[in-house]
Amino acid sequence: MKKATGFIFLIFIGLLGLACSNQAEQSGVDASVLSFSALNLNDVTSIIIDGKYPVEIERRQDTWFLKNGRRADSNTVQKVFDGIRKIDTSIVVSEQEKDFSQFNVDASRGTHVVLRTGQKTVVDFVIGSGGAGGANIRSNAKVFSMKGVFPGTFSRPLGAWVERRMIRAELSDIEKVEIQANGQEPIVLVSSQEDNPHWSLSDLAVLPKGFRFDHITARSVVRTAIGLRAREFVEKRPDDAQIFAGADRVVVHFRNSAQESQTILLGEAVSEKLVYAKLLPSDETFILSAHSAQLLRRKLLDYRDLRVMRFEPSNVVQLQVKQEGSEFTVQRGPGGWNLKSARPAPPSGFELSGAAVEGLLESIQELRAAGLAETPRAEFGKVSKTSELTLQDGSKLKLEFGRTFQFGSEEAVYLRGNRDDSTYYLPRASVMPVASEFSSIAVQRKEAGPPAGKMDMSALKNLPPEVREQLMRQIQGEKRKQEMLKAFKEQSSVRETK
Repeated sequence: MKKATGFIFLIFIGLLGLACSNQAEQSGVDASVLSFSALNLNDVTSIIIDGKYPVEIERRQDTWFLKNGRRADSNTVQKVFDGIRKIDTSIVVSEQEKDFSQFNVDASRGTHVVLRTGQKTVVDFVIGSGGAGGANIRSNAKVFSMKGVFPGTFSRPLGAWVERRMIRAELSDIEKVEIQANGQEPIVLVSSQEDNPHWSLSDLAVLPKGFRFDHITARSVVRTAIGLRAREFVEKRPDDAQIFAGADRVVVHFRNSAQESQTILLGEAVSEKLVYAKLLPSDETFILSAHSAQLLRRKLLDYRDLRVMRFEPSNVVQLQVKQEGSEFTVQRGPGGWNLKSARPAPPSGFELSGAAVEGLLESIQELRAAGLAETPRAEFGKVSKTSELTLQDGSKLKLEFGRTFQFGSEEAVYLRGNRDDSTYYLPRASVMPVASEFSSIAVQRKEAGPPAGKMDMSALKNLPPEVREQLMRQIQGEKRKQEMLKAFKEQSSVRETK
């Protein structure tokens, strides 16, 4: 009898241990440790978050969707997974239910996170704020402290979970894009069959004689189309018949013939900075930035290549820049670039940066005008600034800036280069003075760098020459990019009035 009783007792202990083991497996924790670091989340099919911002997300094949049917932002979902995998702690701060509110993990303050694979719960915890360094996390009746994990990863307004990119594709996925402005002939941009596709018109015969088509602009337009992001979605549908009555149409065709083309309708303006848009066939109405819509609504003549110079920087052996009594000349020698002359004389301690000279040549090579002066209202006038390039064969190329003239509400400057015989114009403010260009090719000894951090340029002298030159080119190149970006923004506001 005693043996039977003992045997039954052993069975009971075994069943109790198995039940505890199953409970620990379901919760993802043991009695003293809360850890999801080794948990495989690849098979998770749903995420349920309850709290201040409740949300339910489910996976359909490889795409996550919100309960309302909209695509969820995959990056936001991935941040949830990354945050869960960081949870690995054995620091217990309380096991008393009365303390839950103190640690912000009770039902009213905490964010309840549940992940499921099918019907099986694989993650279940409540997270609450725990100070600047991390959070408090409740699993069953234990409250743990965890550094480096924050409630904001899981508790987000509904709009933060929505995928705002309207077309999920890369440039290499696109075969062609048709842009049909209301009442106009369509502009059809087609891709070459290369890994880095070259974009052009499907029919170049429609271009005027001598028109240089800008393939970079074409690629930019395609990138704009597939990169469109909704500012917000229109829940209460307006009168579509009215706001899309004269809509411009952008149709994106994919290389994969099994993938259905997608159409963007550009409708009426919501405000000066926003327009209505619609994505078909999903019939999703959203609000888009007016700037993106303007880029897609380019006319055929807006695709003209407005670069004014043609040369290879490596073929230049001398650069001379002159403007209003100021000038400087640099020459390429066996050891690199040298300062030949400068007026006014350079300051004491001036040191030329060869990398910066290369950056200046690249900016001249890529200089783009704001527009073509087809019929200038006045003559080019006296040359106000010249950049003269001497090539290895002794030939000379010139970039010349002419007189300033009133261009609508702006002041513009005529310019011409060697790419063709046309006259172009730029906003006057985008023409750099010689003094600025001269200072830009000096070794920078003062602190310089992006807003996010500062760099002591003198420290570069301790680096190997090739490393120093590479860094200088990157810094000067970034500076030039910022200057060109500013100029492009100014150029976009210049529109000639007849």
